[in-house]
Amino acid sequence: MAYRARERGEQADFSKEELGECCAIPHAPMLKDHSLMPESCMLNQKPGSPDLTVLSFKSGFHGRLFGSLSATRSKAIHKVDIPAFDWPVAPFPQLKYPLNEHVQENEAEEKRCLEAYEQILIES
Repeated sequence: MAYRARERGEQADFSKEELGECCAIPHAPMLKDHSLMPESCMLNQKPGSPDLTVLSFKSGFHGRLFGSLSATRSKAIHKVDIPAFDWPVAPFPQLKYPLNEHVQENEAEEKRCLEAYEQILIES
């Protein structure tokens, strides 16, 4: 939401195309001929529902609400039977401790994860 607000500019409001007619007019009744039918956000279409994605990390727990469950990757029990968005997942560095004793291995692990992340950005 903050990202899209920055794209719109500080003073810009939602457009009629984003909200749809029925949302732009407070308390507007839905007509039988659908002349006040929502246009984009209520239909999960652009521009109200932009073509954006969320990146999550392998083994990350992001919450139990529908949207955050789509990003959660910690345990199968949290996700089974839940419909989810098709969002990419990146590996999260599994560092070895103490850090000063595993510098080379950790640098290689971080490099591997950054390369995977960059590939996701290119493909997505």
